[in-house]
Amino acid sequence: MGSPEQQHGVGELHADSAAIKRGIDRLMTQINTMNTTEQQVNELNNVLRSAYVSGAGQQLQAGINTWLDKYRQVKTKFDWVIDGLMQSDTTFLDVDANNSDTATQFSQSLYNELSAKSAG
Repeated sequence: MGSPEQQHGVGELHADSAAIKRGIDRLMTQINTMNTTEQQVNELNNVLRSAYVSGAGQQLQAGINTWLDKYRQVKTKFDWVIDGLMQSDTTFLDVDANNSDTATQFSQSLYNELSAKSAG
Protein backbone atom coordinates (compact mmCIF):
# COMPACT_ATOMS: atom_id res chain seq x y z
CA MET A 1 0.00 0.00 0.00
CA GLY A 2 3.03 2.27 0.17
CA SER A 3 4.82 4.23 2.82
CA PRO A 4 2.92 6.12 5.55
CA GLU A 5 3.78 9.35 3.73
CA GLN A 6 2.24 8.04 0.51
CA GLN A 7 -0.81 6.81 2.39
CA HIS A 8 -1.19 10.22 4.03
CA GLY A 9 -0.97 11.83 0.59
CA VAL A 10 -3.74 9.58 -0.70
CA GLY A 11 -5.87 10.57 2.29
CA GLU A 12 -5.34 14.22 1.47
CA LEU A 13 -6.28 13.53 -2.16
CA HIS A 14 -9.46 11.79 -0.99
CA ALA A 15 -10.36 14.84 1.09
CA ASP A 16 -9.48 17.21 -1.76
CA SER A 17 -11.48 15.12 -4.24
CA ALA A 18 -14.52 15.10 -1.98
CA ALA A 19 -14.22 18.86 -1.53
CA ILE A 20 -13.92 19.40 -5.28
CA LYS A 21 -16.97 17.20 -5.92
CA ARG A 22 -18.96 19.20 -3.35
CA GLY A 23 -17.74 22.41 -4.95
CA ILE A 24 -18.84 21.26 -8.41
CA ASP A 25 -22.25 20.27 -7.04
CA ARG A 26 -22.61 23.67 -5.37
CA LEU A 27 -21.62 25.46 -8.57
CA MET A 28 -24.24 23.50 -10.49
CA THR A 29 -26.84 24.42 -7.86
CA GLN A 30 -25.79 28.07 -8.08
CA ILE A 31 -26.10 28.04 -11.88
CA ASN A 32 -29.61 26.58 -11.62
CA THR A 33 -30.56 29.23 -9.06
CA MET A 34 -29.15 31.96 -11.28
CA ASN A 35 -31.13 30.66 -14.27
CA THR A 36 -34.33 30.68 -12.20
CA THR A 37 -33.64 34.19 -10.88
CA GLU A 38 -32.95 35.51 -14.36
CA GLN A 39 -36.19 33.99 -15.63
CA GLN A 40 -38.18 35.53 -12.74
CA VAL A 41 -36.68 38.99 -13.30
CA ASN A 42 -37.43 38.75 -17.02
CA GLU A 43 -41.04 37.85 -16.24
CA LEU A 44 -41.32 40.76 -13.80
CA ASN A 45 -39.78 43.07 -16.37
CA ASN A 46 -42.35 41.99 -18.96
CA VAL A 47 -45.21 42.66 -16.53
CA LEU A 48 -43.81 46.08 -15.68
CA ARG A 49 -43.31 46.90 -19.36
CA SER A 50 -47.00 46.44 -20.07
CA ALA A 51 -48.22 48.06 -16.84
CA TYR A 52 -46.12 51.23 -16.61
CA VAL A 53 -45.66 53.62 -19.49
CA SER A 54 -44.73 56.72 -17.48
CA GLY A 55 -41.28 58.23 -17.28
CA ALA A 56 -40.74 56.65 -13.87
CA GLY A 57 -41.71 53.27 -15.29
CA GLN A 58 -39.22 53.71 -18.09
CA GLN A 59 -36.49 54.58 -15.59
CA LEU A 60 -37.35 51.49 -13.55
CA GLN A 61 -37.17 49.33 -16.66
CA ALA A 62 -33.84 50.86 -17.63
CA GLY A 63 -32.53 49.99 -14.16
CA ILE A 64 -33.83 46.43 -14.44
CA ASN A 65 -32.26 46.04 -17.87
CA THR A 66 -28.92 47.32 -16.56
CA TRP A 67 -29.13 44.86 -13.66
CA LEU A 68 -30.00 42.01 -16.03
CA ASP A 69 -27.02 42.84 -18.25
CA LYS A 70 -24.63 42.75 -15.29
CA TYR A 71 -26.26 39.61 -13.93
CA ARG A 72 -25.83 37.86 -17.28
CA GLN A 73 -22.15 38.85 -17.34
CA VAL A 74 -21.63 37.24 -13.92
CA LYS A 75 -23.63 34.17 -14.94
CA THR A 76 -21.47 33.84 -18.05
CA LYS A 77 -18.38 33.60 -15.84
CA PHE A 78 -20.04 30.82 -13.83
CA ASP A 79 -20.89 29.08 -17.10
CA TRP A 80 -17.23 29.29 -18.18
CA VAL A 81 -16.16 27.59 -14.96
CA ILE A 82 -18.72 24.81 -15.43
CA ASP A 83 -17.72 24.42 -19.09
CA GLY A 84 -14.09 24.12 -18.01
CA LEU A 85 -15.01 21.47 -15.48
CA MET A 86 -17.12 19.52 -17.95
CA GLN A 87 -14.36 19.60 -20.59
CA SER A 88 -11.68 18.56 -18.10
CA ASP A 89 -10.80 15.01 -17.33
CA THR A 90 -12.04 14.72 -13.76
CA THR A 91 -11.14 11.08 -13.27
CA PHE A 92 -8.63 12.29 -10.71
CA LEU A 93 -11.58 12.78 -8.38
CA ASP A 94 -11.84 9.01 -8.04
CA VAL A 95 -8.70 8.65 -5.95
CA ASP A 96 -7.28 5.47 -4.53
CA ALA A 97 -3.83 4.21 -3.56
CA ASN A 98 -3.17 3.03 -7.12
CA ASN A 99 -3.79 6.29 -8.91
CA SER A 100 -2.62 9.00 -6.54
CA ASP A 101 0.11 10.17 -8.97
CA THR A 102 -2.40 10.25 -11.81
CA ALA A 103 -4.82 12.10 -9.56
CA THR A 104 -2.20 14.73 -8.83
CA GLN A 105 -1.50 15.20 -12.55
CA PHE A 106 -5.20 15.51 -13.38
CA SER A 107 -5.79 18.01 -10.58
CA GLN A 108 -2.97 20.16 -11.95
CA SER A 109 -4.46 19.87 -15.44
CA LEU A 110 -7.87 20.96 -14.16
CA TYR A 111 -6.33 23.90 -12.33
CA ASN A 112 -4.48 24.95 -15.49
CA GLU A 113 -7.62 24.71 -17.64
CA LEU A 114 -9.69 26.74 -15.18
CA SER A 115 -6.90 29.31 -14.84
CA ALA A 116 -6.73 29.66 -18.62
CA LYS A 117 -10.52 30.10 -18.81
CA SER A 118 -10.54 32.80 -16.14
CA ALA A 119 -7.62 34.65 -17.74
CA GLY A 120 -9.25 34.58 -21.18
